Amino acid sequence: MRAVLLLLMPFIVACSTMTPPPLPSASIAEPTLDLTGRWNGTWTGTGIFHSAREDSVTVDLVQRGDRGLGRLVLEGTTAVESVPEVVRYQGLNGIRVVAEITGGKVKLRHQQDGRLFTADLEVAEGGGRMFGMVRDSHPAVGLLLTRVEPKVAAAKPVPAPIAPPEPIQSRQEPEKESVVALARPPEPVEPEKDTRAARAS
Repeated sequence: MRAVLLLLMPFIVACSTMTPPPLPSASIAEPTLDLTGRWNGTWTGTGIFHSAREDSVTVDLVQRGDRGLGRLVLEGTTAVESVPEVVRYQGLNGIRVVAEITGGKVKLRHQQDGRLFTADLEVAEGGGRMFGMVRDSHPAVGLLLTRVEPKVAAAKPVPAPIAPPEPIQSRQEPEKESVVALARPPEPVEPEKDTRAARAS
């Protein structure tokens, strides 16, 4: 009996020291920023021979909770050595990115590996702008993005209702009685006598 008790002792001690997993705190709230949509702007950096470069950038994001998924396109990066290689090689196809949103900060990183591309952005103007820098880019590459407002389809003007045509009022004449005259029936025609037979007699 003592042997069984000695074997069960570690199991009993382990079970008594286990704590239940923490419950989610009510203080953890859903993010108040919704960054879903298209963002356009400019990137600035340094090209070959240390020439200043500036061109267009587009980010399309879909956000779920505090995470987002999208595509980042930096235009005109072929001769810009400060932009990470993976972005330059993808060109106008862009790269797939994952967004991690915490408070007013956004970490935009390559979908496969953050070491390939990561940008640290701050949200400003109530979620209307984002700005920041690309990590590990030498010389530095900056991003400035503005939310593109979705185009609302213009409401077609409602045509004015067409009034029904007024009924034409004509003077109604009383129907005339049609008079039918009766014709005399034709008189019966007597058959002609054979004139030859009458001459012969």
